[in-house]
Amino acid sequence: MLSILLVTFPFFVLVLCGYIAARRAMLPQAAIPGLNSFVLYFALPCMLYRFGASTPIAQLLDGSLIAVYLLCALIMVGFTIASHAARAPAGTTHLSGRW
Repeated sequence: MLSILLVTFPFFVLVLCGYIAARRAMLPQAAIPGLNSFVLYFALPCMLYRFGASTPIAQLLDGSLIAVYLLCALIMVGFTIASHAARAPAGTTHLSGRW
């Protein structure tokens, strides 16, 4: 458990630093989308790769860990579908291809 905390802690500290910088107007509003893209498409995948590459495969394939991942994924999919349904104009369906 401590090893997972040591890997994820820097990410959440960076999120907190970004939040504080935006709240104190140290970061221009126009820079925020670019920083979000950098973190989502570059920094986070690199961090997850480093974590996965240094973890023994038996530890990654733990049944309870996989169950937690699947549960979280299902919850996120459910929230995404519910938020799209709440934003859809009246009379439209989700099968129309427009979210």
